[in-house]
Amino acid sequence: MKADQSQVQGMLLEALSRALEHHTWALAEYQDQTQAGCDNDDLEQFKVAVVEPAVRDCERLRSLTQNNPDPIYEAERSLIEQLEECHQENLKTFRELAQPRKSMLLKEFATLAEKATAVQAKCQEIRLALRKHRKERTLVAILS
Repeated sequence: MKADQSQVQGMLLEALSRALEHHTWALAEYQDQTQAGCDNDDLEQFKVAVVEPAVRDCERLRSLTQNNPDPIYEAERSLIEQLEECHQENLKTFRELAQPRKSMLLKEFATLAEKATAVQAKCQEIRLALRKHRKERTLVAILS
């Protein structure tokens, strides 16, 4: 029973990680389309069809992993929580870039764009750490 619960927890955490990666891709694609000056109706359709479902999927999987605690996956859970926080910060920064204040100066916009790039890099670092952790966990499981 305990092994089954650990396997389920591991699968949920991996699904959440994949959902977060899809969310990152969706935000990056939306940002690219926004910067390319795509039609507002097309942007809204993309947001409704791709970005918002990705966010809902992340929220659903997060609630499942929180309701199914397992100490074996605590380090992985911590990395996923960091990744989620990073994604929320990325989303906030992206919204500010996509819809800048009318009084925003060019220098402020450039600073915000640099911040967005830094947040995306941070998310990538956390994602790589999560992959490394999973590879190590799998290697330990194989060698055990």
